[in-house]
Amino acid sequence: MRFSDLCFFFCISLLFFSCKQVSEHSHFFLHLADWGREAALSQVESVCFDSASDLYYVSNGKSYQKGVEGYISRFSAKGELLEAKWIDSLHRPTGMAVKQDILYIADVNRLLAIDTKAGKIIQSYPSPISDLGLNDVAISAEGEVFVSASFVHAIMKLEGDSLTVWMQDEKSLEYANGLCITGNKLWVAGMKLTQLMLDSQKMKEIKLPDGIQDFDGVFVGPKEELLLSTVENSSLWYIDESGESEKLIAGKGYYLGDFHYDGNKNLLIPRGSHEKTEYFISAFQFLP
Repeated sequence: MRFSDLCFFFCISLLFFSCKQVSEHSHFFLHLADWGREAALSQVESVCFDSASDLYYVSNGKSYQKGVEGYISRFSAKGELLEAKWIDSLHRPTGMAVKQDILYIADVNRLLAIDTKAGKIIQSYPSPISDLGLNDVAISAEGEVFVSASFVHAIMKLEGDSLTVWMQDEKSLEYANGLCITGNKLWVAGMKLTQLMLDSQKMKEIKLPDGIQDFDGVFVGPKEELLLSTVENSSLWYIDESGESEKLIAGKGYYLGDFHYDGNKNLLIPRGSHEKTEYFISAFQFLP
């Protein structure tokens, strides 16, 4: 199995062929640090990298409903907390994506646009249907903005100044959550993993090993290898192009959220324990 030198999956292949039992402290998979452990973060959910500013945004919140307890934190590329509440008084922000100087945030019943330079909300796009459960955001190479709507099993699209229903399917898009775009394909991780063609909307369910379901984060490699974090029995899974799977990380009392892979073999995963009220971002690195 060969992978791009610049791709994280090159390291994964070494890991699998050299070490079947992966731990957070193995020679190939290092747990570097936990960011923000002392920062009193709140139920961290998602990490988003801003390459223009070389920093990370982290979504925080409590109850998944309208309110003022949600906020966005900013971390440096080295894991230093820059601002705990960079943007606050939000509902319950979850998934995010950056387009030039605009950060788009799924915030329960609205899509927010944040001017990253000014650090303020410049537009709010309300959902056209009540109780959509907006969850994650993905932006195509052409600049199209897509948002998952978990409660109505749908994908929304930003059309001008409005969110519209782009695709809805109670079976294939059940509890649509994490999103990832590769070329002309939109990958939707919910109870299942589904692939949608951006031009034709043709939909295909991806067959996965038995028992691996109910996803939060998703990342797709150049040969359609998969990284998936699960909600129930929270874990991080790797599935290669032939369908073989390996559990990379088990939650061990801490949930795993919507992770981010930054392109330099570094993986950042929101983690937390509601019982211990501990929330942080775990930084991992895959070694060559």
